[in-house]
Amino acid sequence: MDFELGWFMEPLMHGEYPESMRRLVKDRLPVFTLEQNELVKGSFDFIGINYYTSRYAKNIPSTPNAASASYLVDSNENYSKNLTTYVTENGYTEKSNDSISISEALKDQSRIEFLQKHLHQLQTAIRNDVNVKGYFYYSLVDSFEWGEAYTVSIIYERSRLVFDAKALIEGPDWKNVLV
Repeated sequence: MDFELGWFMEPLMHGEYPESMRRLVKDRLPVFTLEQNELVKGSFDFIGINYYTSRYAKNIPSTPNAASASYLVDSNENYSKNLTTYVTENGYTEKSNDSISISEALKDQSRIEFLQKHLHQLQTAIRNDVNVKGYFYYSLVDSFEWGEAYTVSIIYERSRLVFDAKALIEGPDWKNVLV
């Protein structure tokens, strides 16, 4: 985590990079002056985290897993009990599949389960005193994933002209999710 979250959070919380980064990267890592150290330390109002958890593996069925929110609890222990946290972007993509019907694509049980499990993990983090103030799912509508040469889909196939909003609305139990 030091080379991901710690790279940004340690300077903001403590005014310097994580010890493991200083040890491994050595003189290639910029050094803060005392003035810079004091300037950046505590210079934020909240932390916003974007993350995704699905991965593809050959010959292994792809089933997205909701990441444990333990990293939020760890962050809370390592940084500050009052650190205001927003999950600013979360979701998963899947390979486009033109061979299935739109009604079949809209059933999307794996995405519904992903969202339910993930929200459960966030609830666990909140119960462990993590100050989570917001969660933003990406995305309830499809988007162009340019980094994947437009071969993955966030929710629905872009090439399909039919959009069944009823199927989307009937997915997760939104009245229990949206508060």
